[in-house]
Amino acid sequence: MAKSLFLPPDGPMIFTLAALRALDFTGTGVNGQHIVPGVFFGFDSPAADVLRLESRPGSLIRFSLGADAPGRWLTFHMTLGAADYSDCKLLGFACRSSAAEPTSFRVCLRSGVEGGHRDVMLGEPVITGPQVSADLDVVNLDDTPTLPLTAPWRELMLVFKTDTPAINLLDFRLIVI
Repeated sequence: MAKSLFLPPDGPMIFTLAALRALDFTGTGVNGQHIVPGVFFGFDSPAADVLRLESRPGSLIRFSLGADAPGRWLTFHMTLGAADYSDCKLLGFACRSSAAEPTSFRVCLRSGVEGGHRDVMLGEPVITGPQVSADLDVVNLDDTPTLPLTAPWRELMLVFKTDTPAINLLDFRLIVI
């Protein structure tokens, strides 16, 4: 039996985000260091006080910029494993968030390809602010030829502006149909 457990294409992310929802943590973000297995921030700075993080049970994560600038980029990564989208038609996300002041961020699917990776932005920018906002966006895979349907690895990334105020990611779900 080649596979004894069937996981849908969003299966690995469901388990990863469940671990983050159960976390009770306050601390400083470290570039590339996993907060829980499969979840980490990326930024372009060796400084010590770039991000301040807080995660409480039932919510995902809240972050704010520290005293040091994050550099040229600031990303939040969630690993997806080698998700196969060959039999899928729609790919998207649902997100609930709030921010200290109005801001926006992008959702990107990064897929491993021979010699590197390919990034595909999913939908329009997420706009959030002081009031909790909900965003839902999907792309038709037939209309997205740049997205590889199979890949040896994938990450879902939230791409933030480097002057982003404090953001509270209350919930995030991958939609695969």
